[in-house]
Amino acid sequence: MDKRCGMAVRRLMMSLVEEGLARRHMRGVYLIERAMEEVLIALRRWI
Repeated sequence: MDKRCGMAVRRLMMSLVEEGLARRHMRGVYLIERAMEEVLIALRRWI
């Protein structure tokens, strides 16, 4: 995977963690804890 792409995905997932929509399970693994619709709305807002 391109490093820039990986960093962009990591940044977005960490934003979800900060919002309380996901949690970090282990390195590179994130678990979405809320309704997927809420997560998609947040991602659309950031992208």
